Amino acid sequence: MRRGLQQALTGSIFAAGCWLIGEAAITLFAQDTLARWSSPVPRSHSGAPYLPGNPYLLWEMVPGERVELGAKVTVNQRGLRGSDLTTTPPTGVRRVVIVGDSTVYGHGVSDTDTLAAQLQSRLGDNFEIINAGVPGYSTEQSINLLNLRVWDLS
Repeated sequence: MRRGLQQALTGSIFAAGCWLIGEAAITLFAQDTLARWSSPVPRSHSGAPYLPGNPYLLWEMVPGERVELGAKVTVNQRGLRGSDLTTTPPTGVRRVVIVGDSTVYGHGVSDTDTLAAQLQSRLGDNFEIINAGVPGYSTEQSINLLNLRVWDLS
């Protein structure tokens, strides 16, 4: 019984050591890559949604105008669906942010047919609806997106 415990302990220490060496190597060799990472990725793309990798969001939307599945899509410089945003809204305008995955993003529909656009038309000019939906995002990714790209907006 004691020998089995010693083997398990030795195996655990060996595995932890390998894990720590791997973590140190990844941290050492990946720092340059992460430092050069531009976010959002400054590329354009046409066709299906293009979702390049991001170290904090896992993937993100590429800014620009394009056609996805036959629908006109605009992604602003923050990587959010819709036109570019100013840091502060016009006087008297309240901002509403909607988050989610492809349903909120409006996968397969034009800019004017998204949930955000429909909500904007119903609420009127006193509101500015910000579409922070990204295809496939989980709750954690949505929170990271809000922290990185949305909360600094008034």
